[in-house]
Amino acid sequence: MADKDSDKSEFSKLLAEECTRILASDVFARAPVQSKLLSFLCAKGVEGDTSINQYIVAVDGLGRHEDYNVDSDSYPRVQMSRLRSNLASYYASHRSAHSLCVYIKPGEYGLRLASRDLAYPSLFKYNEQSEDKAPAIAETAQSGAVSQNGEPTPEAAKTGIAQGFSTTTKVALASIIIAAALLLYASMQYNSHPDHKPALSGPPKVALEVPRSGYFNSNDRNRQLAANVERLARNQIAESFVSNLAMLDTSADTIPSYTVRIDLGDGLTGPEATIFLIDKADTELFQTSVEVSGERERFLRRVNAALAGLMGPSGMLANREVAQIDSEPRSAYECQLMIENERAQGISIADRVESCLQSYPDDKHAASWLSRKAMGMFFSQIAQGDPVTVESEAWQLIRRALAIDEYNPYANFIAAKVRIAEGNCEAAQVFLERARDRSKSYPTLIAATYAESGGCITNAETLETSTQEQRAEILALIETNPMPPVPLRTNLILAGLSMGRADLVTMAGKLPVSYNPNGDDQGLAEALSFSNELQKANSDVAFFRTNRGRIETKLRIYIWNESAREKVLETLDE
Repeated sequence: MADKDSDKSEFSKLLAEECTRILASDVFARAPVQSKLLSFLCAKGVEGDTSINQYIVAVDGLGRHEDYNVDSDSYPRVQMSRLRSNLASYYASHRSAHSLCVYIKPGEYGLRLASRDLAYPSLFKYNEQSEDKAPAIAETAQSGAVSQNGEPTPEAAKTGIAQGFSTTTKVALASIIIAAALLLYASMQYNSHPDHKPALSGPPKVALEVPRSGYFNSNDRNRQLAANVERLARNQIAESFVSNLAMLDTSADTIPSYTVRIDLGDGLTGPEATIFLIDKADTELFQTSVEVSGERERFLRRVNAALAGLMGPSGMLANREVAQIDSEPRSAYECQLMIENERAQGISIADRVESCLQSYPDDKHAASWLSRKAMGMFFSQIAQGDPVTVESEAWQLIRRALAIDEYNPYANFIAAKVRIAEGNCEAAQVFLERARDRSKSYPTLIAATYAESGGCITNAETLETSTQEQRAEILALIETNPMPPVPLRTNLILAGLSMGRADLVTMAGKLPVSYNPNGDDQGLAEALSFSNELQKANSDVAFFRTNRGRIETKLRIYIWNESAREKVLETLDE
């Protein structure tokens, strides 16, 4: 018994010393949540506490509320998965103090100590030397894994690798190692050149966590509201082109690059949803809160709009992805990122669109590029006084785009505009529905569809019902986009005018815009000027009547249906 007590004491001493070294490293210095979790688990290990489970980790280790539900909240499992990954990252570049590494077996929550080859076999190198210069292979045979009770784990009983190599075998192994080293060096030289940085082949994995407490667990109705928030968020992540919804997996290889976390609980002034974007290092990149006030539908719309701003083409996540591109795009995904980013900055994208279409003509993103090219062609037609019809060359590009992706939101939006411009609202309906359904991460398209579709509503009762629904949607976009890009603010103003809601126009017009005055996109500069002009005309009817001709001419660029344009002009003339 004394030997076991001695072993436990030695385990505690070694664990405490190794944890102290790990927590002082750069890997954990930039990961406060992970540091907190490791410190907690280390303290439990030193105490000899073997009763650690998911609930204890969640509540005592990570500060979750006592009503934490192990079935509905994956937060502790994800954090444990990240901890395994961070420990592996640490030992990839650091040696242990006593040839024993801290590790956590999958499915467990307690810390263990084992030799490097047993704890992290993927990091084990045959030519690595231990601190006493003995071969690491010998260490494998001599050092076993140790658990918190001081006894060897089953891994320790495994037989080490035989060491009696013949001279011929040693020479052969040496040749292989030298050749591998030369190949590795050549690979490092190749990849170290900026021109050979691996291209982004697709969107990052994004996990979703929606823990709930307090108000959101108080009754079935509120639990359903929480479920609706989770459904909205899941759809946003799944449909955004800059994210790939990650399924729950506790293996280190599948840790998501980002996590969207929505805390549903009681805030300082009432129940609220607090939305976070967190990267793999547990750095908080984004945070916003949406209060549950008034109608529940309004709350859900505001949550949806906030997520759209985060996951949209020019949102926080897209900007993070663009920052990883060195210069010119080298994949279809990078093309899409660059096009959307440059468009938002006011940089002309015509040449970029052509280049990407030539390089990746059959990629799914080509549907968006063809649609943007078609839009430019339609603008030219309108400027020349030609009607917008399905007989044009630009319409053929839209057909090609829909053939690539029949649900592409931008292609469907333009198809709807063309059909509405022709007065064929019935044919436009299917395109409008697709555009709205797939535009959850494209707030500008949402606003633009409402500005255009007003020309298809003639029945007074239908108009009143539709306007109420659309007003709530536009209001949510205004409230959750405090500094919108120019196209979004312009279309929010136009949508308000099309609905006859001067109050929405005033609210949208007061929003400061995100705009780069040094950009070379003249169209964006003109859009900003027109947006300001509409705002002034909305508050000054004399100004509108004096400048009606110029405003009407510019309006043709944005709204192609004559009836919808008349509604805008009527609102301004009131």
